[in-house]
Order: sequence, then C-alpha cells, then structure tokens
Amino acid sequence: MTLLILIFSVKKSAKLHCGLSEKQACLGPLSLSDGNIELSDFRAVTHRQEEVRELATKPLSKSCQLDPLPAIIMKGFVDTLLPVITDIVNMSLLTGVMPDSLKTAKLHPLLKKQNADHSEHSNFRLISNLLAMVSKVVEKAVVVQLTEHVTTHNLEEPLQSAYKKGDSTETALIKVQNNILRAIDNIDSAILLMLDLSAAFDTVEHSFLLTRLSTSYGLSGVVLDWFAI
Repeated sequence: MTLLILIFSVKKSAKLHCGLSEKQACLGPLSLSDGNIELSDFRAVTHRQEEVRELATKPLSKSCQLDPLPAIIMKGFVDTLLPVITDIVNMSLLTGVMPDSLKTAKLHPLLKKQNADHSEHSNFRLISNLLAMVSKVVEKAVVVQLTEHVTTHNLEEPLQSAYKKGDSTETALIKVQNNILRAIDNIDSAILLMLDLSAAFDTVEHSFLLTRLSTSYGLSGVVLDWFAI
C-alpha cells in the first residue's frame, strides 16, 4: 500500500510541477534591496557545545524506529555524545554537505481525514520520518543561523504568519478580520480571495528555490551549497 501511495504521490507532484515550471519562469529575477547582505559561510559550533546540547535535547520527543541512535539514548547520554554530535554538525556546516545517510527517511501514509476511503490513494498524505535523529540537530543548527541572518537584515516577509516566531494562523485571521472591519468602517468594498495550493510543499522547483535564496536572501558559497547538495 505504501509503495502504491508513493507512486501516486510522485506522479501527482510531477504533473503539478510541469504546470508550474513555465509560470515560475515568468516571474523574472529577484534582487536584494541591499547588495551587501550576504551569508556565505556558517559559523562553527565547536566552541559552543552548550548550543549543540540545547539543539540535541530540547526538541526531541520521539525518533524513527530504525534510528540507530534513538532520542531516549541521545537524551540519556548527551554528555558523552556531545563532542561527536558537535563534530557531525560542524562537518556539515563547514563543508556545505548533508550526507545522504542523514537525508534518508521512512515514509508513512496517513489518512487526511479519519473516515476517508482507504481505497482512494488521494485520501492519503505521506509523512516522512528521518531515520537519523542527528539529522534534525544539523537542520536546527542551520535554522538558527539562517533565522539570525534573516532577522538581522530585516528580510522577513512582513505578512507571513506561518513558521514565524510570535505569529500563527491566529495572527493571519486577526489581520484579515481587521482589514474587513476597516473596509466596512470606511464604506469600502472587501473581497477575500483564498487559495488552496495542491501539494504545495511537494511541488517547489528546487532550482527556483535556490535562486530565490540567493537573490532575495543573499545566500551564497557554502551556505547555498548546503541547500543545493
């Protein structure tokens, strides 16, 4: 069943991707408002093991069944494993490479709705669970430094609500409600256009994403390589 759902998902993504490629090409080049904003190298965390300790323990609750280093072991022996984990994190950050072994994931099909028809592949969504918990530690180290760069240079999307500290779906709803109420108060018209993008995360064109990271966020060198390799 998992294989059939995977094949269905791949075909669906490929079909959607073909329709989006031409539209993405029409968007034209993007550019930074300040050409001096650039992030070409990650900083090593070798001498800041407390930072790695937090990354390796705070967010962990469960791990993949096939993980050779389960979360419970990592938490219980973090002091012993910390130097090794730090070396792995630094190796990835300084070389701009995320090893294939740390990108391998176990796929698990999950019904979108509880009472959905099990025989319809479109009713499932695939959940990927990284086999190596260390992968998440590396990813979080990258997120921390990338977020610092975006925040320091004011590169955040002002109206973004998801995946943004201090904002949520509630923030977006309050913004929309406020706009509607202001339009009513000013005796203006209010039109709400809602888009539901099918397989949005699965159809992001990788080369377009890399271009956006480079031209809009100033990523280059080893940092851009990390996202490319």
